[in-house]
Amino acid sequence: MLWTAPALAQDAPATGNLTTSAEGRLHGESLAVAGGGCLGSTEVELTIADGVPIGTTTAGASGDFATNVVIPYTIPTGDVALNASCSVAGGGTLVLSRSLLVTEGAERANATDNNTGIPSFLPRADVPTDPAGSNPLVSTALVLAIIGAAVGGLSFARRREYS
Repeated sequence: MLWTAPALAQDAPATGNLTTSAEGRLHGESLAVAGGGCLGSTEVELTIADGVPIGTTTAGASGDFATNVVIPYTIPTGDVALNASCSVAGGGTLVLSRSLLVTEGAERANATDNNTGIPSFLPRADVPTDPAGSNPLVSTALVLAIIGAAVGGLSFARRREYS
């Protein structure tokens, strides 16, 4: 006698896709990220390297998402993992991943602000300068040197008058 049993339906593992507008980016540059396979209308968390958060977005009703992120200066250069995590049907989490080449261009590595020596691509507080554009510390030092020379010259002239 042959027994048959009905086949039990098994949930297939969730699958999706993750694409980017480029294979690589410089620190500080924007990158378009898109994907699909998420549960509709749920949050998608985007991370890079060792879980550094770089943004969130919401999947549309079909489970697709698209957003722009900025590559942080704090992550290392080289091949890093770009991940998108979202909920899927059945209560699980789908993690989509792809490799991204992060580089630091020579123009960024060597660029400095002429007045401060701080790399020009890093954010910094504005340093007030005189209208000629010179460094305020240099201007202050020059003014003090001129005043010192004038006071020294006057005291030397007065000593000669009393001698």
